[in-house]
Amino acid sequence: MESFSAEDCAHSIGAVYKGKKVGSFGVISVFSFHALKMLTSGERASIDYGVNVDLTTEVAVSGFIYLNKNLLFKHSTQVKIHSSRVQSLQPYADLVVVAAHCMYKEQIYMLSDYYTFALLSQYCEKALRFAEKMHAKLALKTALKLTHDITVDAFDADNALANRLGVSFRKMEINLMPEIGKNFDLPLKYPFCVVLKGLSEKIREDPNTRKSLPIALISTIRPRSINKFLAHVKRKGY
Repeated sequence: MESFSAEDCAHSIGAVYKGKKVGSFGVISVFSFHALKMLTSGERASIDYGVNVDLTTEVAVSGFIYLNKNLLFKHSTQVKIHSSRVQSLQPYADLVVVAAHCMYKEQIYMLSDYYTFALLSQYCEKALRFAEKMHAKLALKTALKLTHDITVDAFDADNALANRLGVSFRKMEINLMPEIGKNFDLPLKYPFCVVLKGLSEKIREDPNTRKSLPIALISTIRPRSINKFLAHVKRKGY
């Protein structure tokens, strides 16, 4: 039986490996413009040609909608990749998406998440205002506090990133949040009580999330889904 390779290019748009452009290795190459990828397109993958290659209908996990896609993609900008233009989230919106992904979907904070927050830390106050609209304020504050605490633990408190976050924290009252933990080895698993509080707040405040809850519950209570859910909860990394 003849076999062939399919290339997963979801997180590598525009990259080059060993002199070849990503997307030219496999017989089939698949790119993604989902909200959690490097570049996001909203309803279209290509502004120039109006092509839609992403079939994702909602930003959700097992039917549980944790971000309003229609509102999210109103906060996008255009990025040029080679000869094409695609839509990408504004930096402050990107922070909210990553924080929501950490809290509601994975319950894990990764090294890649740290770099995202560190590199986009100047947008954190604007991100908080957007998080309020998206009903994801606790998710963002949790991720920002982790970013600050990991920075202090790794580089001491007297550095530019910790100082910048500290100033924003005092304005945003993040410094009043309880400690998440003292062990900052990454990936870092969110404590169950933090996830439970985040999900409770999300369900209480977000009408789209409440509307999706029955579908998510039906999806989860199937025997196979329960085993997958328990494995997901217990895991320490991806």
